[in-house]
Amino acid sequence: MPPDIDSTDSRPVDSQDPTSSGDTFGVGIHVTESDLQFVVHVPSDIDSGWTDPTTFQTQIETIVWNHLEKSTVLTRLAKQHDAGTTVSLGRVTLTPDGTVHQISLINSEELWPLHHQINHLLR
Repeated sequence: MPPDIDSTDSRPVDSQDPTSSGDTFGVGIHVTESDLQFVVHVPSDIDSGWTDPTTFQTQIETIVWNHLEKSTVLTRLAKQHDAGTTVSLGRVTLTPDGTVHQISLINSEELWPLHHQINHLLR
Protein backbone atom coordinates (compact mmCIF):
# COMPACT_ATOMS: atom_id res chain seq x y z
CA MET A 1 0.00 0.00 0.00
CA PRO A 2 1.13 3.57 -0.48
CA PRO A 3 2.94 5.17 2.47
CA ASP A 4 0.12 7.59 3.35
CA ILE A 5 -2.07 4.93 4.95
CA ASP A 6 -4.17 6.07 7.88
CA SER A 7 -4.03 3.23 10.37
CA THR A 8 -3.67 2.58 14.06
CA ASP A 9 -2.30 -0.91 13.48
CA SER A 10 1.49 -0.73 13.94
CA ARG A 11 2.17 -4.37 13.03
CA PRO A 12 4.02 -4.65 9.70
CA VAL A 13 1.76 -5.88 6.90
CA ASP A 14 4.24 -8.61 5.96
CA SER A 15 4.21 -10.11 9.44
CA GLN A 16 2.35 -13.33 10.00
CA ASP A 17 0.51 -14.33 13.14
CA PRO A 18 2.41 -17.36 14.46
CA THR A 19 -0.79 -18.93 15.83
CA SER A 20 -2.56 -19.04 12.45
CA SER A 21 -1.58 -20.16 9.00
CA GLY A 22 -2.05 -18.27 5.79
CA ASP A 23 -0.94 -14.99 4.34
CA THR A 24 -1.98 -11.66 5.80
CA PHE A 25 -3.14 -9.09 3.27
CA GLY A 26 -3.61 -5.44 4.16
CA VAL A 27 -6.71 -3.90 2.61
CA GLY A 28 -7.72 -0.32 2.07
CA ILE A 29 -9.40 2.27 -0.10
CA HIS A 30 -7.38 4.72 -2.18
CA VAL A 31 -9.17 8.00 -2.88
CA THR A 32 -8.56 9.61 -6.28
CA GLU A 33 -10.07 12.68 -7.93
CA SER A 34 -12.57 10.51 -9.81
CA ASP A 35 -13.08 7.30 -7.83
CA LEU A 36 -12.35 5.07 -4.87
CA GLN A 37 -10.02 2.13 -5.47
CA PHE A 38 -9.98 -1.05 -3.40
CA VAL A 39 -6.33 -1.93 -2.74
CA VAL A 40 -4.74 -5.14 -1.50
CA HIS A 41 -1.21 -5.15 -0.07
CA VAL A 42 0.44 -8.47 -0.90
CA PRO A 43 3.07 -9.71 1.58
CA SER A 44 6.56 -10.14 0.17
CA ASP A 45 6.77 -13.72 1.42
CA ILE A 46 3.43 -14.85 -0.06
CA ASP A 47 2.66 -18.59 -0.21
CA SER A 48 3.52 -20.11 -3.60
CA GLY A 49 0.01 -21.62 -3.69
CA TRP A 50 -1.37 -18.26 -4.81
CA THR A 51 -1.08 -18.62 -8.56
CA ASP A 52 -3.65 -16.10 -9.80
CA PRO A 53 -3.51 -12.56 -8.36
CA THR A 54 -6.98 -11.71 -9.66
CA THR A 55 -8.49 -14.68 -7.83
CA PHE A 56 -7.10 -13.87 -4.38
CA GLN A 57 -7.74 -10.15 -4.77
CA THR A 58 -11.37 -10.90 -5.64
CA GLN A 59 -11.62 -13.31 -2.69
CA ILE A 60 -10.24 -10.69 -0.32
CA GLU A 61 -12.56 -7.99 -1.63
CA THR A 62 -15.57 -10.30 -1.21
CA ILE A 63 -14.52 -11.14 2.36
CA VAL A 64 -14.14 -7.45 3.25
CA TRP A 65 -17.53 -6.43 1.84
CA ASN A 66 -19.20 -9.38 3.56
CA HIS A 67 -18.01 -7.86 6.86
CA LEU A 68 -18.39 -4.15 6.15
CA GLU A 69 -21.30 -2.19 4.70
CA LYS A 70 -19.78 -1.23 1.35
CA SER A 71 -21.96 1.78 0.51
CA THR A 72 -21.60 3.28 4.00
CA VAL A 73 -17.82 2.85 4.04
CA LEU A 74 -17.29 4.28 0.56
CA THR A 75 -19.65 7.22 1.12
CA ARG A 76 -17.94 8.19 4.38
CA LEU A 77 -14.44 7.86 2.93
CA ALA A 78 -15.33 9.92 -0.15
CA LYS A 79 -16.67 12.73 2.05
CA GLN A 80 -13.83 12.73 4.58
CA HIS A 81 -10.61 12.15 2.66
CA ASP A 82 -8.80 14.08 -0.03
CA ALA A 83 -7.56 12.64 -3.29
CA GLY A 84 -4.26 10.85 -2.86
CA THR A 85 -5.15 9.41 0.55
CA THR A 86 -5.22 5.68 1.20
CA VAL A 87 -7.28 4.61 4.20
CA SER A 88 -6.59 1.24 5.79
CA LEU A 89 -9.61 -0.99 6.36
CA GLY A 90 -7.58 -3.66 8.14
CA ARG A 91 -6.22 -7.13 7.40
CA VAL A 92 -7.41 -10.49 6.15
CA THR A 93 -5.44 -13.71 6.68
CA LEU A 94 -6.26 -16.64 4.42
CA THR A 95 -4.71 -19.63 2.70
CA PRO A 96 -4.69 -20.39 -1.04
CA ASP A 97 -7.57 -22.85 -0.61
CA GLY A 98 -9.77 -19.89 0.44
CA THR A 99 -9.84 -20.67 4.17
CA VAL A 100 -10.10 -17.47 6.19
CA HIS A 101 -7.98 -17.64 9.35
CA GLN A 102 -8.36 -14.11 10.68
CA ILE A 103 -10.21 -10.92 9.86
CA SER A 104 -9.28 -7.66 11.52
CA LEU A 105 -11.27 -4.80 9.98
CA ILE A 106 -12.32 -1.37 11.19
CA ASN A 107 -15.91 -0.85 12.24
CA SER A 108 -18.14 1.76 10.63
CA GLU A 109 -18.00 4.05 13.67
CA GLU A 110 -14.23 4.40 13.26
CA LEU A 111 -14.84 6.09 9.92
CA TRP A 112 -16.55 9.12 11.44
CA PRO A 113 -14.22 11.92 12.52
CA LEU A 114 -14.13 12.49 16.27
CA HIS A 115 -15.72 15.96 16.00
CA HIS A 116 -18.69 14.47 14.10
CA GLN A 117 -19.14 11.77 16.75
CA ILE A 118 -19.12 14.39 19.53
CA ASN A 119 -21.62 16.62 17.69
CA HIS A 120 -23.88 13.63 17.09
CA LEU A 121 -23.82 12.72 20.78
CA LEU A 122 -24.62 16.29 21.83
CA ARG A 123 -27.79 16.43 19.74
